[in-house]
Amino acid sequence: MRQIRLRRFFTLVICLLLVAAPASANITDVLIYDLSDVEGHWAENQMTHLVAMGIVKGYPSTRYDEQMRAYVPARKLLPNQNITRAEFAVMMFQTLNLTPAAGKASFKDAAKIPSWAREAVNTLYQKEIIYGDTQGNFNPNANIRRAEIAAMVVKGLHDRSPVKQPRSFPDVSDEHWAAEVIQKAADMGIIRGKSNGKFEPGSYATRAEVMTMLYNMLSNDKTQVPDDEELLAVTDAYMEKNEELLNGGAPYDLSPLKEYLTGTEEAALATNADALNEMADRNISLKYEILSKGKVVNKSDWLAQVTYDSKMTVKDADGENVINMTEYVYLMKIDGKWLIYYVPSEPV
Repeated sequence: MRQIRLRRFFTLVICLLLVAAPASANITDVLIYDLSDVEGHWAENQMTHLVAMGIVKGYPSTRYDEQMRAYVPARKLLPNQNITRAEFAVMMFQTLNLTPAAGKASFKDAAKIPSWAREAVNTLYQKEIIYGDTQGNFNPNANIRRAEIAAMVVKGLHDRSPVKQPRSFPDVSDEHWAAEVIQKAADMGIIRGKSNGKFEPGSYATRAEVMTMLYNMLSNDKTQVPDDEELLAVTDAYMEKNEELLNGGAPYDLSPLKEYLTGTEEAALATNADALNEMADRNISLKYEILSKGKVVNKSDWLAQVTYDSKMTVKDADGENVINMTEYVYLMKIDGKWLIYYVPSEPV
């Protein structure tokens, strides 16, 4: 079983105490995710990031906790399950981080839209991102098709550059109603064909396919890319404040980091502070050092990645352990502000 949890550098230390931090959404109301149903999946990376951002919450489930020797609440992503139009609307709304719009969608079947999806559907309708069928229905409970997703995703882009030629997929003719948006999405690397080279526009999309398209949209939309200095101002301030707090010793209080964070990282602050204080109670001390300047590796209008080299020295009754690592600081833009949502690390 694999769980998504805070994989910050000091998790290498905290794991000695068998303490795991929870995955979470922008609002910290999401339980630990059992990702055993996506481990090794072709879309594992994209799905992991959408969970860390708080865009995807998954479905209620349980997992067996070895420490508690009991089943505890969890959530699963069910990547191969189809997704309804209402579910996609919620994902799209959260991906674009839209402010709820006034007014209601004028679909004939508006009464059938689930209460949990109405805000998303109404807002996307006002933004002219979603649409109904030729009869004026939204069909909220119908499974969404791949062509429909391409159309909605392209409408959410900043990039308005013209479509390139020739066509990418042999099964999407020039006469297809979504031919232009499918080609636009293909041009930008948002969508890819099946193993047979076809797009299969009429096929129902799986949750994994949807999450991949949304992640690719955020990663590849690059008409309003920030300067490196704008990103580094956030990540440098965060890293330096984190260094100060970790080296300040117990009692640990990580709440000053909150202003820089969202998603997984924000939700796990209190849990990690508790774990650090438990370490101190067991006479385990640590020293953290930033070894390099931040390096902007990837950036788009919506997402960015900055890396740092660092070192953690851990001391206990048995001696000293030095851990050198690379930290990957992932940011997302929310309401015009860059915030950090995920900071995994890799020993070097």
